[in-house]
Amino acid sequence: MQVTETSAQGLKREYKVVMPAADLAAKLESQLEDMKGKVKINGFRPGKVPTAHIRRLYGKSIMGDVVQEAVNEANRKIVEDNQLRLAGEPRLDIVGGQEEMEKVLEAKG
Repeated sequence: MQVTETSAQGLKREYKVVMPAADLAAKLESQLEDMKGKVKINGFRPGKVPTAHIRRLYGKSIMGDVVQEAVNEANRKIVEDNQLRLAGEPRLDIVGGQEEMEKVLEAKG
């Protein structure tokens, strides 16, 4: 994860965070493997559901969770590293958008 400060005006700070798709894909794979043992789907023994099937059913929702965790981690890191005290809630703008996240999903599936 690469963090760069883009603007500092008074109390307002802006940061650009670049997260490699490989990191998100690795976290997605980890979450899918965790789900593999927990999910129960008719026609499969418990813990024996193929990862590709889980990805097809739950991939987008799990990717949303992975992205949310990554955003929270980035916010914590920025606040701790720069010793900031937040006056308000951080606002997030995702530049790549849905297409980039879908590419990560498709790259592994």
